[in-house]
Amino acid sequence: MRIKLFILFSFVSAVLCNNTWAQRNKAKPRVLENVLYVVDYVPMVQQDERYMFSRVAYIDNKNIYSKEKIFDKKKIEYVGYKGVDTLVVITTNEYHNRPDDIKRIPTFSYNLETRKDGKLYLKESLRPYTGKFINYYFSGRMLAKGTILDGYLDDSVTVYYEDGVTKKKSAFLKKGKLEGTASEYFSNGNLRLTGKHSDSLKTGVWIEWYSTGRIKGRMFFDKGKKTVPKEDVQLVRLLDKAKAYLKDGDRAQALQCYENALIMRPDLSDVYYAKGLLEVRMEHFNAAIKDLDNAILLEPLYTEAINERIVARIRKYAALNSKKKKQDSDEYDDDNEMPKDEKDKVCYDIETIRLLQQQDHSINLSFLILGVKQSVIMDKITQQYCK
Repeated sequence: MRIKLFILFSFVSAVLCNNTWAQRNKAKPRVLENVLYVVDYVPMVQQDERYMFSRVAYIDNKNIYSKEKIFDKKKIEYVGYKGVDTLVVITTNEYHNRPDDIKRIPTFSYNLETRKDGKLYLKESLRPYTGKFINYYFSGRMLAKGTILDGYLDDSVTVYYEDGVTKKKSAFLKKGKLEGTASEYFSNGNLRLTGKHSDSLKTGVWIEWYSTGRIKGRMFFDKGKKTVPKEDVQLVRLLDKAKAYLKDGDRAQALQCYENALIMRPDLSDVYYAKGLLEVRMEHFNAAIKDLDNAILLEPLYTEAINERIVARIRKYAALNSKKKKQDSDEYDDDNEMPKDEKDKVCYDIETIRLLQQQDHSINLSFLILGVKQSVIMDKITQQYCK
């Protein structure tokens, strides 16, 4: 049941991102390889463990109209599934209340498949599909919609956040090729990125914004090739040097490059983030927190920077309280002397990340220096700091 869609348009990956599940971690030793979830008649194929674990957590009981567990193998096979020990059938409120004419519109995750010719077909159909499609979140809310003509995406494709705010709008599509303006939006509804395509290649000026509405920068493209404007040549060279120094293990020189870059452009959140990330690795925790604060001030929805700020605070106090150097994977355990106001800041950042992940399920962060799954670490941090 693996569905592979070889489509040039990057926005469509968001349409397809909800087509796979993976196993949910369990405290009990019971093996769940042969459990299949079917949500609104769509079987969730177990392909990506991290993805399934993060997605299944978003099926809130308040969104469920009915839920049934089927253990009888004969009954499971009767409804069309073989090699399954347990079938979990979920119907959402959204699906239950959906008009029949909308239910009949196919989805990528259920009715449609791409074949060797690169075209989209309804399953068991010999002709390329023409008509509308709609994809849904596991809650039953709309994820994306668009039209298909003779097996190719045609016209525009619109992708939504789960609360209904527009996330992305494609350029005009004609037989799978992009023409015209494409846009991306933040979860607060503000524009994130906009520009034009010609023959599926980026062209002209692309503008990037912060979620506050402030312009972050401009990018220039000629037939898909990005060109650096004269005023940014020196900045790009500095950042390239920083990467080279990091590759060679020279953190001090890389740090100096970031400092020089911020003198030139103190309005770039990504440079503050890169500098803060490096400072955490160098155990310059106060400097790291300050730079991450600046990154988040410029971009309040910068989840990676918020994530790293949590790590910086925890490691800072772990280092202060440790009499001997510990391995990174253990350092989050020592929080004896963290002041309450600092704990409150950690808890605030944890809650912010969780809220942002509820709005945008594509956010999947990891506490790299801790070497443990993000969800596990976040739960442990919450227990330790947010009582």
